[in-house]
Amino acid sequence: MLRREIEKLYLDIKGQPLLLLALMVLLPLKVQNIVLFYSLTIAIYRLKHQKYIINRIILLDYLIMIIPFIIYLLGCLLHLEKENYLERVISYVLIPTIFLFSQKCNYDKTIAKLFLIGSLCYIIPIILNFIFSKHAFHWGTVVNTSTVRLSINVMPYIGIHPIYLSLYLSVAFVFGLSVLNTSKFWSVITFIILPFIIFLGGKSTILSLLVIAFIQGVKYFNKKIVLTASFSALLILLLVIYFMPITWRVLDVFNLDNFLGELNLSSSTSIRVYIWKATVSLIKENWIIGIGFNNIAEAIFSYLENDKIYLDHQYNTHNQFLSVFLGIGFIGFLLLLLFYLIHLHRSKHNKIYFFLLIIFLINSLTENVLERQFGAVLTSFLLTYFLFSSKK
Repeated sequence: MLRREIEKLYLDIKGQPLLLLALMVLLPLKVQNIVLFYSLTIAIYRLKHQKYIINRIILLDYLIMIIPFIIYLLGCLLHLEKENYLERVISYVLIPTIFLFSQKCNYDKTIAKLFLIGSLCYIIPIILNFIFSKHAFHWGTVVNTSTVRLSINVMPYIGIHPIYLSLYLSVAFVFGLSVLNTSKFWSVITFIILPFIIFLGGKSTILSLLVIAFIQGVKYFNKKIVLTASFSALLILLLVIYFMPITWRVLDVFNLDNFLGELNLSSSTSIRVYIWKATVSLIKENWIIGIGFNNIAEAIFSYLENDKIYLDHQYNTHNQFLSVFLGIGFIGFLLLLLFYLIHLHRSKHNKIYFFLLIIFLINSLTENVLERQFGAVLTSFLLTYFLFSSKK
C-alpha cells in the first residue's frame, strides 16, 4: 500500500514539477531563492513547448498575488530604505510568475501528501535531536513546551522558528483531513501532527484550529454524529490545554494581568499588548505614508522608552496589518485588506482554501507572517495555487 502511494505521488510530481514548490520550505532560506529562479527558468522553457494562453483572467489573478510585493516595494520607494524587505518577499513575484507560465492544475491531494511528508521531515529529526541531546542540554520531559521549542531552536540546518513550524504543521494537518479516506498511511501522519502542534504551544495556531473545528460543527449542525465528533474533539483539546503542562504558553493568553497590568517581560502576551498599543499610537501620528518598515522596531522601542517602559530588545509589531499600516500608511493597509478579501471571496467553493486562509489570517494578528521569508514562501505558494485553480 505504501509503495503504491509513493509511486502515485512520484507520477503526479513527474507530470507537474511545479508541485515540488510545496517542499521548498524544507530547504535552508538561502537556497530557496535559487530554487525559485530555477523553477521559473523551467516554467519559461516548458511554456515554449505547450499551447497555453495567458488570458485576462489569469493575468488578473497574477496581479492580485503580487500585491504583497507591491506593498513592500512602495515601502522601499517612499522611504528610500537601504536595507529593504524585497529579498525576503521576492517569492511574491517569482512564485506567481511560475504559476503564470505553467498550465493550471488541480492537484489538491498531491499537495496535501507533500505537506504531510514535509511535516515528517521536520518532526522526526526534532524528536531524534531531543532523544540524543537530552543529557547534553539537561532537558526535561518531552511534553514540556519550552523543551520542544528549544529542541527546534538548536536543530542544525532547520533554521525555522517554532511559531512558523507550528504554522506549517497546521497547514499540513488541514491538508491531511482531505486525504484521510485515501490511505491509513496518510491518516496516521495527520493525527501524529496534531499533538505536536499542541506541544509547540503556538497560541494563534491552536486558536485557528479551534475556529476551523467550530465552523465545521456549525456547518454540519443537522448531522448529529459530525456535530458531536467536532465538539467532542474541541472539548478534549481544551481540556488538554488546561490541565497538561505542555501548553502553559496557551494559558498565558487567559491571564488578564497581561492585558491590563504592567509589562511582564516573561509573558509574550504582555509584550505583544504593549507593542500593539505603541504601534497604534505611532499609526495615529504617521497614518498617511507611514515611517518605513525598517524603522518600525526602533520606533516602537523608543516610544515605549519615552513612557518609561523598557523592553529587553527591539521587536516588530507582531501584527501583519499594523506593520503594513505603520510601514507605508493607509494605502498599504487597504491593499492588504483587498488582498485577503479577494481570497476570502474566491475560497467560498473550496473548504481547504478557506481553512488555510483562516490559519494565515489569525496568525497574521500576532505575527508578521508576510515579512518572514518562510511565511512569504508558504503563503505565496498556497494562495497562488488556490487562486489560480479556484472558480471565477
